[in-house]
Amino acid sequence: MKSAPLCRSGRVELTVGLLLLAGIVGAGIGLALARSTPVAPGVTVSPADLDFGSAWEQPAYRHEFTLSNPTDQPIRFAEIKTGCGCTRVEPQSFTMEPGASRTLAATLNLVGRGGSSFSVDLLPLLAHQPPGDRTVWTLRGKVQRNPIALSQPSIDFGDEVILSEPLPTREIEISLADEPPFEDLQARIVEGDGQVTLETLEDGRWRLLAKAPDDLPLGPFTFTVRVEPTVASSRPVPFREVVVTGTVRDDVAAWPSRVNFGVLELGKTGREYVVLSSHRGRPFEVTKIETPEGVTVALADEQLGDGGKTFVVEQQSTGKGDRKSQFVFHIRRLEAREGETDSLSIAVKTSHYGMSHQR
Repeated sequence: MKSAPLCRSGRVELTVGLLLLAGIVGAGIGLALARSTPVAPGVTVSPADLDFGSAWEQPAYRHEFTLSNPTDQPIRFAEIKTGCGCTRVEPQSFTMEPGASRTLAATLNLVGRGGSSFSVDLLPLLAHQPPGDRTVWTLRGKVQRNPIALSQPSIDFGDEVILSEPLPTREIEISLADEPPFEDLQARIVEGDGQVTLETLEDGRWRLLAKAPDDLPLGPFTFTVRVEPTVASSRPVPFREVVVTGTVRDDVAAWPSRVNFGVLELGKTGREYVVLSSHRGRPFEVTKIETPEGVTVALADEQLGDGGKTFVVEQQSTGKGDRKSQFVFHIRRLEAREGETDSLSIAVKTSHYGMSHQR
């Protein structure tokens, strides 16, 4: 007589347990379906827009494609990732209003990919995007091999450009591979200021001669030269670009121009050497040396035979962490030329890392 209530109670508990289990399983299935089924973001892009057709091998090929938002809701793009470091897309973050279109620009590095097909995946990430929603666009096309070959990709004058001195010239050789649909080349500056000429050699190659521009101020300079066919065409033509860099310095200069004493314990002193010399071996004298706290500069006992001057530089560590400063040589020329000032100042930067004494 007492077992019946227990039996009914057991059936009730079993029924409730089965219902709870069914609810949990159902919720799990629903959650799994929600995460595995991509939620359409609503943005559309034409497959034809993602095909750039054929392009010459080059470091920065630009291709534009257009997105559309046919929905009645604004769509916010947080970022557009790319499948490799050879591609970047701009803009990265933006909002598309309902019914709006937006043109994006992809810049592709196609160097070394000539003679083959190219494809890269673009992964748009939307703000408030569900975890399972992933839309991938594939940008593709064919890359034509660039027939213009350079003996070197860049020119660096270093610090050999001397103010008020004849400008040095650097050269590279250019040749054509295969049988391109053109016979002659031209060179022009597309960025910065410089001087460039292109000479035709007897064996069918070319020689590119580059010089820094006249009347450059002291300091670094850079300009870019483009080598391309002379033929006039409405279609894209292959080209190569040469980046020319260097630094204009005075005849008298310090070497090195930056001194790093490394790691110094507080109160300890580091020692390095700096040489002042004239590129042309012309005489000069040091009239004054400005030094910051903790730095001393003194003329060394042994001197160079070409008129250069060696200085001992000592740095005492007075503080923790990265420490940077500079000292300045004040110079007087003994044989100033036309266009030169009698005096000049040469700054030498110093650095070290200060740390406490280690027991």
